[in-house]
Amino acid sequence: MNELQKTYSILNRLEEMDKSKFNSSDFVSLNSDLKSSLDSFVKNREEKNTKDLSIEDKKFVVDLISKIEFLEARILPKADLINSFSKSII
Repeated sequence: MNELQKTYSILNRLEEMDKSKFNSSDFVSLNSDLKSSLDSFVKNREEKNTKDLSIEDKKFVVDLISKIEFLEARILPKADLINSFSKSII
């Protein structure tokens, strides 16, 4: 559960970044932190050979997925725009 809370905290920071001035280096860093956190959660579950989540963990995972989908819809267009802009400069 601790790793899920860490993941949620990273998503909250991404949401705050979306509301303020978008910084691509911060975005890349937070995205890396998010991937590491999720990988750690999966690895921990595999090591414990846990197949079932508690009801509380299931709810938390559903909340995480909803938040990821929301942020993806808001941030992805900005990231694509910045990426296309940076390619046009080169």
